[in-house]
Amino acid sequence: MSPHKPNFVHTSFLALALAISAPDALAQFPEKPNPHVRFSLLADTKSIKPGKPFTIGLLLNIQPKWHIYWTGPGPAGKPTEVKFTSNNPNLTISPLNWPTPKKYAPTSPFYSIGYDTQTLIFATATLKPSKSPPQSLTINTSVSWLACKGICVAGSGATNLKIPISEKSAPANTDLFKKYRAQTPLSPKSK
Repeated sequence: MSPHKPNFVHTSFLALALAISAPDALAQFPEKPNPHVRFSLLADTKSIKPGKPFTIGLLLNIQPKWHIYWTGPGPAGKPTEVKFTSNNPNLTISPLNWPTPKKYAPTSPFYSIGYDTQTLIFATATLKPSKSPPQSLTINTSVSWLACKGICVAGSGATNLKIPISEKSAPANTDLFKKYRAQTPLSPKSK
């Protein structure tokens, strides 16, 4: 056997080892969002009262047996990226809150960290009071992810949420935001 030609056993073993230890390393990049992740933008209020903080969140529903990655995905993943914006300069949005993720293939050196089934990535927002506030506020979000189950498929999308502005605010999506706040570790600054 020549030392310069890989033999069948060596090549097969290497291919098998890569397939077992890093199945999420293969990625396809479609032009459209993939069907493995659906998302929607929500708020914990039906209307915004200027000066009163409220919470906005991107709810990600992940197809069974698939997963997406956390902001710190581990050595075998790509971070999910979420960005909230608004054209209103009086709106401030806090850094994102990420619920506690799961670790996939924890004994492998190619483990990954992320979410399956569902997660809510959220932030606190406040509309500063002004002399003549608008009647409503539109919040935009863009998101990109890598969904994996043996193979990985990249996806991305954008959506927005229009919320009325009022002197009174009423809660919305209370149970959902409560569930994910309870799963979110406190940051060192919030202790």
